[in-house]
Amino acid sequence: MTCQRTYGVEVIGPVAVNGSWQSTSPEGLENTQFLIDWKKKIMTCPQGKTSKKWTVKQDKTVSDVIRAQFGKKDCLACPAVSQCTRAAVNPRQIVFRQQEHHEAIQAARRRQTTKAFKERYSKRSGIEGTISQGIRAFGLRVSRYLGQEKTHLQHVLIATAMNVVRLFQWQMGETPSQHRISRFAALAL
Repeated sequence: MTCQRTYGVEVIGPVAVNGSWQSTSPEGLENTQFLIDWKKKIMTCPQGKTSKKWTVKQDKTVSDVIRAQFGKKDCLACPAVSQCTRAAVNPRQIVFRQQEHHEAIQAARRRQTTKAFKERYSKRSGIEGTISQGIRAFGLRVSRYLGQEKTHLQHVLIATAMNVVRLFQWQMGETPSQHRISRFAALAL
């Protein structure tokens, strides 16, 4: 988020899906079905009940997360309690990130299901192969020089060398290697 705002860099990659049982079960009420009022610091469930507690804490990665907890009386009397929580006594609790991060994650999850994202993401394997070749064959990760200008010059020269090597390989009739097929996947062929 900070890099995107500061440098205008967009990270293209899949966001982990919600792995809770509520999101994987067809009848479960997942987090996205709950409405969040960021100003009032209240979360509303699909049955219309509002959260009773809203606490901000830090998780293991020292990022601020919000935990919204619903009332015990509301949850236990709710007809959809079996779709919401498996706890016998405790009410539903939902943990999510601060507003900016939460909205960015939800937008990324929606975006990654589109055809345009899949087409754009498919180009990633090509550039990852190029970066891997630069690191493994040409020592791209370690700079021999001190200073940004000399390091930049080294990177430009390495990129030129990579292009020259690829040109010679192409002239010799060598084609870029295809994706490796695992033994298990080869059984299906």
